[in-house]
This record gives sequence, structure tokens and C-alpha cells, in this order.
Amino acid sequence: MHSRSSGWRFSRQLLRAFFVSSFLLAGLAGSPRADTLFGSSIHREPSNETWPNALARHDALFGPLKVVRIFFPGAPEPWTHGALNHDRAVVVSFKLPPREVLSGVHDAQMRTWFAAAPRDRKVWWVYWHEPEDDIRDGRFTAQDYRAAFQRLDSLADAAGNPMLRTTQVLMDWTLDRRSGRNWRDYYPGAQVIDVQAWDQYNYTDAGSCAYTSMEDHEANRPAHQITQAEGNEYAIAEIGSQECLQGRPDWLRALGRWARDRAVFVTYFHATVGGDFRLNDAASQEAWRSVTTGSLFWGAPVLGAQPAGSIARTSATLHCDVDPRELSTQFWFVSWRPHPGGALEWQAHPKVTLSGGLKHRTLSLTGLTPNARYRYTCKAQNSAAAQPVSSDMVDFQTLP
Repeated sequence: MHSRSSGWRFSRQLLRAFFVSSFLLAGLAGSPRADTLFGSSIHREPSNETWPNALARHDALFGPLKVVRIFFPGAPEPWTHGALNHDRAVVVSFKLPPREVLSGVHDAQMRTWFAAAPRDRKVWWVYWHEPEDDIRDGRFTAQDYRAAFQRLDSLADAAGNPMLRTTQVLMDWTLDRRSGRNWRDYYPGAQVIDVQAWDQYNYTDAGSCAYTSMEDHEANRPAHQITQAEGNEYAIAEIGSQECLQGRPDWLRALGRWARDRAVFVTYFHATVGGDFRLNDAASQEAWRSVTTGSLFWGAPVLGAQPAGSIARTSATLHCDVDPRELSTQFWFVSWRPHPGGALEWQAHPKVTLSGGLKHRTLSLTGLTPNARYRYTCKAQNSAAAQPVSSDMVDFQTLP
């Protein structure tokens, strides 16, 4: 199903949702980046292991997985199948010959499958992951592959399920100049693809046994940069290492820190296809568990107040970035008018509870004094902070 060798081995933009409370507190205005779900592919040992047992075993290894990677060599199985009949988000790929898809022979089956997909968790569906070698070998053409992807996307859209995310998975080797490939040859376009996910390998140097950083790898194979430029969400569908195991735990933690708030999901390739990428050593298991559970990121909230916007005579919008550090966190704004005699119009605005990764918060203020100087800060507190954390203070002037 996959080949691995030393030679190789992102909707449309995140929708921003706005709501305003009766206290004029604008709610989550849309994260600058999505909270990342970390998980794993599911390797059944033995090959006839039941899916519930395999899922439970991987939970024991890595903590309760929020997302799992599932492969079907042909048409996708029904949602009652053990690989799909659970409560986690899923990255599920399937393979149908493009000419058959274009003939319409699979329309009824796929329309039913999309219609039955869960609506309470993300479903990143993937048509024919890593098509590059198949196209190179003449199994089908790039044109047919792109057209088939477009047809399947139209069937998925007909289901009206916002949890269905049309996802393409390419090798990041395709982005390497040495591959001689152009990723756009396989890309059906941003009008089709919601998420560009990549299979990313080759992080170790055989001579020094040193791991390449995520930043350096991205510089050579700019998957995240390309995905951002397309206005799509970015993800890592496969990533793994089978060499230099002593450095693997640190690399896994560095991967988590880098991908958090960049990727919508990252699924480690815990499998023996094309090599033994399984995380069988305790140090690697503990490292990936700290990533998947979020314990690696736990800490006091991090805040960054941004310049006020939409400034008028009697109104303005305050902005703040907040990272709750995966913990349940109370967040609020405080605003006032600095004055030699003290603070005027001082307000501690209503608190909201946040969790997960980086968020952007806004507060719409009205009833302000024209031609007056105002100041604000944002505050947050969670179980890792004995006292509330405050951002820097930001000043702005209302219009005359």
C-alpha cells in the first residue's frame, strides 16, 4: 500500500465565526490557526486483531487518541465497520479507479457513504493518497485523477455535512527539487480541496544520526508554506522515523511543538509498511503520548494584546491572542481611560472559558467618549497559573 525508501520519504480557508454577547463581548473570532488533533495510524497485531482491541491498544500506548488514520485499499467500508465505528475523528483514505469514478458506477455507493458520515466529529476523507507513483507508472493519468477527485467532492458536498473535509494527501518528496515533480500536476484546485495533507519522511542523516528540524525540513519541502498560500488547511497524514531511535523522542516532541496551531491534524505512521516505523520503545511512546494528550503543552496561559481596530468616535474593537496551553482557562479583557486622577470608565469585562491551542479574542466596546485616550489589557488564568496572567497594555484614541 505504501512504499518507503531513502529517496523520499494544505475548505477553503478557515471560516471565521463571530458572535456578540449581551455584554458586547465578541466571542471567538476564529483561531489564527486550528487546534491540532494528534493521533496515529492503527497497526493491527496480528493482522486479524479486532478493531476495538487494536484501538484500545493504541490508546494504551499513546493516550486516548483524538484522531486515527485508516486506510482502505478499495472502496471505503460502511460506517458500521470496526475501523470507523467509534467516537474519534478519522482520516480515512480509499482507492477507486479514476475512470470508474468518472463513469458514475460508484456514485450511488459514495453518495450513501458520504450521507451516512458522522456529524459529531471531523471526517477527513482522502481519495487515493499518494497518487504520484501510480501516475508515473501509468496506472491512470493525472487528468483523470483530478477529475475523479472533483466528482467525488461534489458527491460529498451534496451530503451537506460540515464535518466532511475533502483532503488530498501527497508525498512531501514531490516538493523536493530532486523529485522532478510539480505538485500542481496532482492538485484538483482549492475549489475542491479543503485540506492539503502531506506524508513527510526523511528527517535523519544516516552519517551523523542527527534529526533535521521541522523548520529545516520545511525549508526544503515547503508543504506548510504551499498549503497556506492556497488558503487551505494544513495537515500531516503520515510521519515517521525508523532510524536513530535514540533521538526519536526529542524529535517527536519537537514535531508536536512545531505542528501545534499549524496543522489541523497529525497522525504518526505506526506501522511496518516499507519499514518498521512503530513506536515500540518506551521513550518514544512517552514522547508521543505527551503530544497526543497535550501534556507537552500544559502551562500558564500566554497572552498577546494586539492594536485596537474599527476605532470610531464612540466605539472600538479590542484584540488579543491567547494560548490556553491545553488547559481550561478563564479569559477576560480589562479596559479603562487613563487619567491623572485615576482610571475612568474602568471595566473588567465578562470572563469566558477557553481550552486547546492558540485563539484570537475580540471585544467590541461602545458608548466610549469621543476624542479620548483608552487603554486595555487581556488577562487569563488556569490551573498552571497561581495568579492571573496579563498581557502588555495597549492604548488607542477615539475619533473627535
